[in-house]
Amino acid sequence: MNEVIPLLEKLVAIPSVFPKEQQIGNFIYEYLRPIAEVRKIPAGDGRDNIVATIGTADEYMCLYGHMDTVPPDPYWSQDPFTVRRDGDILRGLGVADMKGGIAAVLRAARYAHAHHLPMKLAFGVDEENISLGSHVLVQSDFFQDVGFVISAESGQIYNEKQDFAVNYGRKGRFVMEIDIVGRTAHAARSDVAVNAIAQAAIAVQTLEIVRFTRHRELGSVEIIPYHLSSTTDSFSIPAYAHIKANVLTVPGVTSDEVLSICRDILEHAEIEANVRLQDRATPFMEAYQVDRSDRYIHALEQDIFPRYITRPGYAASVADENRFAHELQIPVISLGPIGGGDHTASEWVSVRSLEKTYEAYCDIVTYFASQNALLRQKHLV
Repeated sequence: MNEVIPLLEKLVAIPSVFPKEQQIGNFIYEYLRPIAEVRKIPAGDGRDNIVATIGTADEYMCLYGHMDTVPPDPYWSQDPFTVRRDGDILRGLGVADMKGGIAAVLRAARYAHAHHLPMKLAFGVDEENISLGSHVLVQSDFFQDVGFVISAESGQIYNEKQDFAVNYGRKGRFVMEIDIVGRTAHAARSDVAVNAIAQAAIAVQTLEIVRFTRHRELGSVEIIPYHLSSTTDSFSIPAYAHIKANVLTVPGVTSDEVLSICRDILEHAEIEANVRLQDRATPFMEAYQVDRSDRYIHALEQDIFPRYITRPGYAASVADENRFAHELQIPVISLGPIGGGDHTASEWVSVRSLEKTYEAYCDIVTYFASQNALLRQKHLV
């Protein structure tokens, strides 16, 4: 464990604000090269995902982390790229999101190599932007023999007394765009016009009261307008308005369903509108939850988690886990150190939780290696 904190200090000292992840990717590549079969999977010019394999197995478990951070909050009072310690708390850009988790993963890789335990590791770029790295990874061959993914992300934490944070699912997120169509006229003839701005205001109010199927753990779908624009020439009534809204979905409600419902509601309200998914270079993230009857999840709950103080929960924001779970169709959870203040100048992570997270990774790698060995023996017999 004494090596995790110095490793975290090195990771934080390497600026990796998207899209400039090349330096930290090279560091991780060189760190793993003596102990693993490691390679780069390009996601753009100078932007490489790093993947590694230790040992051999018919089916691997994979530890995952994203290498990029958001830009430093302007309110940092000290160098954001220098880790500062105050008792159990470490502060610095990315210590919680998610270089603390990456440090624990890298040390767990050393443990796996030393004990001849098979595992895979993946480190992606661009999670804080449009998740280009994970998009490229799922299209590669890397996950073909992976049966289970653990992300070192902690997610939103409400109980900081746990040994580490575990999430069994996340809300999804997409951007909905709405073009409102009115009818222009001279401003003095508003009686024959349809003001697109007024229609847009009604549309926003109408969508605020839409009720969707409620998820037991993650609540309901949320539609959060964040942009409204319109203009007109001279002394006229605007004929068009444009709305953008963040939409947070829950398991069981897809983005296509939300768009369809919104179209129907606006049509019923007699608002002429074009409702669509915002164009993006990578797919938006659908909500997900793991199946707790899955053999991997069952094993964690029966044989690993009882050794620690932790209670699995669900996260209200998206991460690369959404893509892995939705597109790979394998169990995906997040298990990361307790921390907070993500994306702000108060970002922190717990030293004690880093230690417990590292221990849990080692326990999990050891356990699943032993299970794979037992299965192989039964198959040979």
